Amino acid sequence: MTAKGILSPPDGAGAEPHRSRRLIAGVGNPYGGDDGVGLVVARLVHERIGGQSGTELAELTGSAFDVAERISGYDRVILIDALIDDSAPPGCLKRIELAECVGDTSFGLHSVGLAHALQLTRLAGGAVPSEVVVYGITVRQPFEFSEELSPALQARLPEIVCQICDAESEADRAGS
Repeated sequence: MTAKGILSPPDGAGAEPHRSRRLIAGVGNPYGGDDGVGLVVARLVHERIGGQSGTELAELTGSAFDVAERISGYDRVILIDALIDDSAPPGCLKRIELAECVGDTSFGLHSVGLAHALQLTRLAGGAVPSEVVVYGITVRQPFEFSEELSPALQARLPEIVCQICDAESEADRAGS
């Protein structure tokens, strides 16, 4: 075990070189209408804070296992994705605890949530991030075929980006 409690592959086998301190990762389908909001917001957040040392951008469209594999090797990951929640208006930003990202495992490995995928990655010797911050942005029509976000969501983008950047600035100050 390393000092951060992350298992390392035996004798460095399969170890990916440590890339950088922080990754901003947008998740979604760029052709799925509002389902692409995580990709759009991640790009905008990266434009504002990406110049900071060690911050990279990733745009992810795969399963929880694909996401877990891609974020391995980073210390801190800011994950941004669409969130279906009929109790909140479109464009509402919610910080989600990783433990809530468990998915529905009753249908097999294709529906495993991120938390379980990261646990399996850790058990397999992968270098999972020590901190994963998940931001969900509420949407109404996430699977409509379109390369554009809905007007309601588009209008909320500046505020969403500001909220995430402010939260990350606060986290940076707290970590210093």
